[in-house]
Amino acid sequence: MTALKVELRDSWSGDSTRIPCQIEFESGTIWIKPEGYGDCSSQNGHGWPIKIEYYSGSIRVCVWSDINNEDPTHTIFLDGAKESLRKD
Repeated sequence: MTALKVELRDSWSGDSTRIPCQIEFESGTIWIKPEGYGDCSSQNGHGWPIKIEYYSGSIRVCVWSDINNEDPTHTIFLDGAKESLRKD
């Protein structure tokens, strides 16, 4: 497992708040955990509400935007973002 600690900053409003964030890479999956955010089935401080993975031939991002839902609330496949699909 590879871990990285970063801070999120508001790039729009100039708010000086910093949100500590942990990023882990484990078994081919990237997990992202902003401090104070989690998922339904994990104890406080241990949840990972964002997952990026290679799934069935596609890269997808899964997000648990509602801590009371067991399943991801959003699953985004990045197939349409391939650079080879860019129209000139």
